[in-house]
Amino acid sequence: MFSDPNDTDPWEDQRIMRTLRLCDSSNFPCATNLASAEMLILGLQRGDLDWRMMMKNKKTIR
Repeated sequence: MFSDPNDTDPWEDQRIMRTLRLCDSSNFPCATNLASAEMLILGLQRGDLDWRMMMKNKKTIR
């Protein structure tokens, strides 16, 4: 989800914040600009987030 930093609509800010809170509470990676989106995609390709699956598997084993 990309946001427009020049947008002055307060309702848009609330929608963005609600979406970001939902991503945070669900432990879901979220990028709001091109640079962070590129880092997220490259990290996924390299396997940088594979540790999340290992942690999830540890919780289900117990």
